Amino acid sequence: MLFTLIRNEIRKILRRGKTWVVFALFATFLILLAIGNNIGEKSEQRFNAPERRIESIEHQIAYQKENLTSKEKSLSADEYSKLKTETEKRIQSLEEQKKSFEEIKADPSKSENLWKVKLDNDILGLEEELKDNSIPDQYKTNLQNELKNLKYLKDHNIKPMNRSEFTSYNYFAGLLKILGVFMLGIGLAIFMSDIVSGECTPATLKFLLIQPVSRGKVLFSKFISVILTSLGMILSLEAIAFLAIGIFKGFGNPDYPMNFGTKYAFDLGNIKDGANPLIEVANSTSMIPLSSFTLKAVLLQCLFIVACCSFIFMISTLVKSSMISMAISTATLIGCSILNQAVGQFRKISFLFFPSYGDSSSLLDGSISVFFNKPNVTMQFGIIVMIAWIIGCYLISHIIFSKKDILI
Repeated sequence: MLFTLIRNEIRKILRRGKTWVVFALFATFLILLAIGNNIGEKSEQRFNAPERRIESIEHQIAYQKENLTSKEKSLSADEYSKLKTETEKRIQSLEEQKKSFEEIKADPSKSENLWKVKLDNDILGLEEELKDNSIPDQYKTNLQNELKNLKYLKDHNIKPMNRSEFTSYNYFAGLLKILGVFMLGIGLAIFMSDIVSGECTPATLKFLLIQPVSRGKVLFSKFISVILTSLGMILSLEAIAFLAIGIFKGFGNPDYPMNFGTKYAFDLGNIKDGANPLIEVANSTSMIPLSSFTLKAVLLQCLFIVACCSFIFMISTLVKSSMISMAISTATLIGCSILNQAVGQFRKISFLFFPSYGDSSSLLDGSISVFFNKPNVTMQFGIIVMIAWIIGCYLISHIIFSKKDILI
């Protein structure tokens, strides 16, 4: 009987015009994002053309020379000598880069190995930066991790990922960051705010409740059907976009290493703004393939979608008006997100709210701990918070719905 109820509820949802309007809007959003990424890639290609890079390097060389000349009289002999040595090293490095681009301009086929030259220069630059004793230890840890990543790429002959390149994996990474609470929250609020309250207005719940089916099964069938429909619509469109972009523009490197599970701890030896800052725990970061990172991000997104659905479902159960249900759901989700970003004091409690975990990548790489300045706010903690909200919201919905025969 339960499966029959779920099937009927799914059919009812799919017959609604609003369902397909929301579906079309989400599809339009994915298309517009793809167009934006394509435009961004072309812009980046124009900026990185050999002619533009040579021109930029020449400006940098001229600036280095002018800066050295202007400091000659204001610095002591030792200071000027040190600055001159550093400037000459920078100019030499720039000249080498300029020569590489000039060779590429003359023979474009040589551009295939340009990334190796740039990677070597980036590694040398970080190694030089780490020698600077004036850099705080907390920033040195970040630089050391970055250097470790670059050396890993060099040792395994992996081309560094260009985030502006229009590939399936890059597109999907940007999509997961953008969706979060604003897009998913608003879309789901419009889509399902009337899943229970919409049936109170025409009093169709009276008809349901007089059937030989328990109120718990009626509610549970609605809950499961709306979650399955939401996940099906969102994931199907994301999968189509991923495959389409992969076929026409390329998927990217699925084995590209990604930072995963970085842990943080309070630096008890330092005080900044009246508190101990967070620093990375040495050797806590592991690397996983981009394909695995993306799969984990999608699973976390699914959990976040279920949490959003559970909250909106609870609001729809609490109030009889579909419009009020949508207004409360939208305002709560968006308000929580805005306060989380804009008000530092709000973050002292917002880590307990599920809307704070809409960005899957920050949970996976551990940067969520830095955002809240709490080392215990990790991926595992975020999962527990979302599951707790799912269970809590459904239990409240169940208790309220049990009295619907009195309230209608």
